[in-house]
Amino acid sequence: MTATPDTLRSSRNSRVGEIINALKAAHDHGLSACQKSLREMPEYFMVTRVGAHFAEKFSNFNYHLEASVAEILTKARVSPENQDSLQKYSELRANGRFDLTLFTRKGGKPAHIIEFKKGTKLESLKKDIDRISLLADAVPQGSRLETNYLVFITKRNTERSIIEWDERLQEIVKLSLIGQGHITNNITCSVRDVWKSPAEERELTNGKRHDVSPFVVVIAEIRCN
Repeated sequence: MTATPDTLRSSRNSRVGEIINALKAAHDHGLSACQKSLREMPEYFMVTRVGAHFAEKFSNFNYHLEASVAEILTKARVSPENQDSLQKYSELRANGRFDLTLFTRKGGKPAHIIEFKKGTKLESLKKDIDRISLLADAVPQGSRLETNYLVFITKRNTERSIIEWDERLQEIVKLSLIGQGHITNNITCSVRDVWKSPAEERELTNGKRHDVSPFVVVIAEIRCN
């Protein structure tokens, strides 16, 4: 597919920016069509909206929903021996699935994983950090899958800055496989951007006012450097 003025090429900044743009649009759609904010919508709503947005905005991406971990490892050319060695890590959930996988249009190769979470419970975020880190650690050097994303949404701590969110994230990273020294390569997990919903929004619904509580969307990048 040839890039047009309406499509983008993938870069670290453009991917993060378009995740934010996709979720802003999803929030607006939820309010107008469902009378619910993004935080009130189910988790899969974020997944499907971001996937469709990326396929529309980027000239080099298709996407799969719920692609299996085993499928991604094989298509990323992780050797059977290395796949077997990963079985000792229950965190990878070899029989599990990733929320959203971006694939290259031209070669059909897995490019980036994006996982989504509602809430900031430490154990929940740590599990996703662990499984994405194991994937980024296992793929061949130079693979696009060395860079992936964790997106979480919460109504708590809406006044935290990007730096403060990253400091909170690093507390979780210290307890992860990265922090415990179980990852071979130099994998980092850091907050790349934060979107704070407007402090107060109201949508007319059957003549009534719909109050929307503020919330925060945090984009973390898990990357092999």
